[in-house]
Amino acid sequence: MNLGQIRSLIKKKFDNKLDGKFSDSYIDDLINEALKEFLEETLLLEATDNSLTYNSSNDGFVLPSDFIQAKYVEWTFNSGYTRELESTTISEIKRRRNVWAIDNESVDRDALNPSAYTIHNGHLILDTYTQTSPKLYYYKYDSILNNDTDSPNIPTRFHKYLADYVCFELDPNKQECIARWQMGLQLARNRKQKTEGFRTKYIGL
Repeated sequence: MNLGQIRSLIKKKFDNKLDGKFSDSYIDDLINEALKEFLEETLLLEATDNSLTYNSSNDGFVLPSDFIQAKYVEWTFNSGYTRELESTTISEIKRRRNVWAIDNESVDRDALNPSAYTIHNGHLILDTYTQTSPKLYYYKYDSILNNDTDSPNIPTRFHKYLADYVCFELDPNKQECIARWQMGLQLARNRKQKTEGFRTKYIGL
């Protein structure tokens, strides 16, 4: 379904009595809100980025604009081997960086290979000071639906649940709509669990 079709489905659920009460642009905003909420809850869309921009004022890499949550982060050594980095806290990152600063004053900090990362204030921060980008695998938001012909990138069978979200927002008495929305979320989570494949991990490199 595209944006225009989802909007038409919403109006049909109200027996086409929405005209004059809510503008199409308002309904479209709610559809995009529903899509954003759906992806935050289900993490259905994934992306990778291995050329993150380094921000020296934060000593970290700026996250992509469509970032929701990190899946995992990989570091590639000069030899070509890769290692999955450990996810940790900002306090642990600061502790490790202080150790490097005290114990390795003569070492080129840009050459140090990281072993952990954290997500903090819109940045991916490594436990060393390298400005070389790691490879970020992450869950992402979809593009905003602007035109009637734009379609969500989630599987088609979940498009109808976006309409249920909007219908409940327009009329909280439509409890059957929020129930269908929640059912759609669960179906999407189940699908993700079934389709997520095994991923080889690089250990001890």
